[in-house]
Amino acid sequence: MPVMVSLTRYEPLDPKSDTIRLIELLPGDAHDVVKVHVICVRLSTQPDYAAVSYTWSDKYSTCTSMIWLDGRPCQVRPMLKTLLQTLRNPSHIVRLWIDAVCIHQKNLREKTHQV
Repeated sequence: MPVMVSLTRYEPLDPKSDTIRLIELLPGDAHDVVKVHVICVRLSTQPDYAAVSYTWSDKYSTCTSMIWLDGRPCQVRPMLKTLLQTLRNPSHIVRLWIDAVCIHQKNLREKTHQV
């Protein structure tokens, strides 16, 4: 399945640790641009986050929407943008684990370890 999210650089995850990536959905109102920030956390610290498995659209669809990821424009599928708009809080950061974003999809070793 092609992934519409493409980070230009993923910080490597140590396969011997319990580190994962999360996104921080920055606060905003319904019509604001969606902005997210990628962070690395250790599961042993019991971070507060919600997990989303992202498979809600035609995998061959070429339709994309734009969000801002770490200060850069990033194309995502429209349903992911809608989800982010829906989950966004106007005054607090929302932490999420979304497989299509938080796992380096082009790194088979990481995908295997993270799944």
